Amino acid sequence: MASNPQKDIEANSSASFLSLADTHAGSSKAGVVYAVTGDIKWVVAWSNMEGESNKVYMDITDTDVDWPTVESLLDKSWFDPAAVSKLGYTASAMIHPDSPTPLLIAKLESS
Repeated sequence: MASNPQKDIEANSSASFLSLADTHAGSSKAGVVYAVTGDIKWVVAWSNMEGESNKVYMDITDTDVDWPTVESLLDKSWFDPAAVSKLGYTASAMIHPDSPTPLLIAKLESS
């Protein structure tokens, strides 16, 4: 459950929101998509599953987001994946590898 992700983020600024794990499972897997400009989207997904290392996945795309593919790529990702540079932007992200309440930091910059 995410607590109201900020809908608009101004250039050169930041935003934060809280995503809570399922109280019964003690785990969470979620993602957000931000419209950057026109058709360009920034995808950030994270996994905080009990008994597994925390993971983060990000992409910059101008196509529809295919969530089953995002989930599959997230499952194969790491806590600090390589930066993604596409469509004039660079995205980076990192999540603490084993914290049960990890902080995810994701950044998008124009290239």
